[in-house]
Amino acid sequence: MKIWVGILGLMIVLAGCSPTEVIVKSENGTPEITFRLIDKAGLSKEELNNVAEQVKEATTIITGLIETDYVPAEQIDIVLYEESGMSYGDVSQITLRKVNGKYPIFHELTHSLLGYGEVIDGKFGGSSSGFFTQEGLAEYVESEYGSGTIPGYELSLHRMMRQCIELNRNLPLRKLTDNVLSGTYFRSYVDSEEESALQLLSYVHAGSFVSYLIEEYGLKTFEKIYNVDQLNIAIKETYGKDIDTLETEWLDYIKENERSFSDKEKNDMKGYYELEKTILQIDDRYYSK
Repeated sequence: MKIWVGILGLMIVLAGCSPTEVIVKSENGTPEITFRLIDKAGLSKEELNNVAEQVKEATTIITGLIETDYVPAEQIDIVLYEESGMSYGDVSQITLRKVNGKYPIFHELTHSLLGYGEVIDGKFGGSSSGFFTQEGLAEYVESEYGSGTIPGYELSLHRMMRQCIELNRNLPLRKLTDNVLSGTYFRSYVDSEEESALQLLSYVHAGSFVSYLIEEYGLKTFEKIYNVDQLNIAIKETYGKDIDTLETEWLDYIKENERSFSDKEKNDMKGYYELEKTILQIDDRYYSK
């Protein structure tokens, strides 16, 4: 594997060409990446510098987690918007929108720094190796080091997963790890509340399961299955267990070690009851094995 994790320091420079751009440039490390923060949110200089520091921290952490063959772009533009909505990380551009007032910087940088499927015409293809390990690791990184599973709430991925079990709404991992079927879960092709809720559930499942694998078997072992083709085969070869066996172990661990949401937590979480109602309305075929 290509080792490129030696980013030792980053320098923050205000770009002279525009007061809304910040350049975060690697120093004494390989590869050299220039991050341009393009402010479309009207952030203050202090807020921009705070984002730049988060990019610096995230880059150092993410590049030290696992080794991959992917070589990131020499320049990555990070476009910041004020409104909430979907964020995404691509080869040379990251679009960030707020979730409860926080940018999911660690999540999207994980994609742009470690790779996501094939690169086709300068963009991530994604489908060649599915979505599961890539979104799972990004959720793990955001939860552990960034703004949390749901910004503003002290809820871990495992707690979120425990609530899915409580609602009898856990998705089968064999579908989530399938290169063809996984697109139905991780990508919302129809603008509806049910599609968005299904996508959220998929991210929680992937994040919690990947967290479990890392906690129980280590990052070096997980590294062998990250962003690979034929994921279920790779899992069996790497862990000596098939996905169904690992799924049972993981769910047993969650049920034994985590508790479902209290009434107070539900009441305190903005929009929880609407989300629960939507989750319960998702077609049962998505939950069936």
